[in-house]
Amino acid sequence: MTYLENGKTHMRYDIYLKRGYPIGSGVIEGACKNLVKDRMEQCGMRWAIAGAEAVLRMRSIQINGMTSDYWRYHIAQEKQRLYGNFIGSDTIELAA
Repeated sequence: MTYLENGKTHMRYDIYLKRGYPIGSGVIEGACKNLVKDRMEQCGMRWAIAGAEAVLRMRSIQINGMTSDYWRYHIAQEKQRLYGNFIGSDTIELAA
């Protein structure tokens, strides 16, 4: 009861439903199944935390249709890492 009393200002389901917000856990459970379970729990798979995290990040990018944005960002970051401010500089001096 205490939990419900303390949280009653956040439990405005009538308003949430009128605004089209989901009020159940089905949407979250569906997303978890689609994003995590279907990919990570295939037969015989074992994952280290770092590998699983990397796969889930890439899967999230792909599912959300952000693949092109990701690759543009990734390429820019790699260029910066490899070449720093050297690329695009108008004053390049070469040693003789």
